[in-house]
Amino acid sequence: MGNTLWKNKTDTIQRSVSDDMQSEEIKIEVRIHGLYVISNYIPRIEHLPGVIEADALESFKILCRRLERIKDNAET
Repeated sequence: MGNTLWKNKTDTIQRSVSDDMQSEEIKIEVRIHGLYVISNYIPRIEHLPGVIEADALESFKILCRRLERIKDNAET
C-alpha cells in the first residue's frame, strides 16, 4: 500500500509571498488531507539543485508514514 494510497490526494503548495521564489523567506507546504509539513528556505543561501524538491518528497514520505500509523491505530 504505502505511498501509492496517498499520491492522488497530495498537494504541494508554494506559500511564499512572491511567486518568483525571491522573497525573504521561501515556504513550501506539502499536504495530505489534514496533515501538512511547511518547509522554509532562505534565498540568500545557495541551495544545491533539487534540494527543495527532495525535501518535498521527504515530507510526502513522512506524511504517508504518519497517515499509515493513524490508520493502523484506528483499526485497533
